[in-house]
Amino acid sequence: MVGNAERFSQYLELEDPVRNLYLQCNEVFSERESLSDLSDEACLIYLALVFDLEMRNGGISQFFFNSSGKHSNETLLALRKLDAKISASILEEGLGLLGLQPDDVKSRTKRYETIESKGLDANFERLDLKFYNNVYALQEASREPENLWFLCHDVIERNPEQSIRATPL
Repeated sequence: MVGNAERFSQYLELEDPVRNLYLQCNEVFSERESLSDLSDEACLIYLALVFDLEMRNGGISQFFFNSSGKHSNETLLALRKLDAKISASILEEGLGLLGLQPDDVKSRTKRYETIESKGLDANFERLDLKFYNNVYALQEASREPENLWFLCHDVIERNPEQSIRATPL
């Protein structure tokens, strides 16, 4: 269905609405690499799931080093709006360890140089473990203590008429 559905309600009919909506958000975002192309709710879901996937695949250092890191501040706001307290605290602490100003976070070079120069590996590993033990480990089976995919599913259910794009086609 990716590429065809514009309203959240269309995804609720699918076996995995969150994954399919994420894929569509990623497609829309990739057109111009602009979060402003997504509606507020779609952006919230997209950022939360990018954070989740980066954490699963390589941890907080991967999140910061990849292009996702330039949206760190927006991702933190999205996690807070989802009431994803554990994930938000991990990202907030990671940002604090980096110690970068909001504009500097947008620069991949500055993020990478800061990670390297401050020797943040041990601290980042601790944040990774916090994620793996409190978010990822129980994610498949339960909403508790925090499941970003369930939280995103709740957003989809609460906003069935919401469009993915900021300006629907």
